[in-house]
Amino acid sequence: FREKLISDETLTFERYEKDHVNSTLYRQTQASISDIKAMISEIKRRKGAESQNRKTNEGNKNDFELNLPFQLRQYDSAPYCFMLRVDDTILVEQYHYGTAAISEGNDESIMRTLGKEMPVFEYSSKPDSFFYGTTDRSPFKLLENHFDFAFKHSEPIPLD
Repeated sequence: FREKLISDETLTFERYEKDHVNSTLYRQTQASISDIKAMISEIKRRKGAESQNRKTNEGNKNDFELNLPFQLRQYDSAPYCFMLRVDDTILVEQYHYGTAAISEGNDESIMRTLGKEMPVFEYSSKPDSFFYGTTDRSPFKLLENHFDFAFKHSEPIPLD
């Protein structure tokens, strides 16, 4: 909703809500959810076939149960950032209200999106005394906590 307000300050939430199901964002989100479910289903199918082959070839030894440590969740608020964690590194792009193009007097009719105007920052889990002169403060830990909070307060999307 807030992204659309950048282009149309008269937009009401009620009007947005009615139009949202026809938006590119909604369609792409639903397509991504569908794609992820299909990938999980294919992994389960392949792993199930491998397990069945093991049982047949080894007389039920090494019984295999698929346990994918994967969850898909959604929440009802706008995102505050793009965040990607890989091992001991987190990449973050902050999202803000407004855009520099509007404040610089550029054409306001241009489609506005959140993101793409802020740099992506990389944070490491390794302590660095450069940050406030102490290793007690950690942007990495703060971002982990941010993610954990959003994850805890989100709704699971069934993968079957």
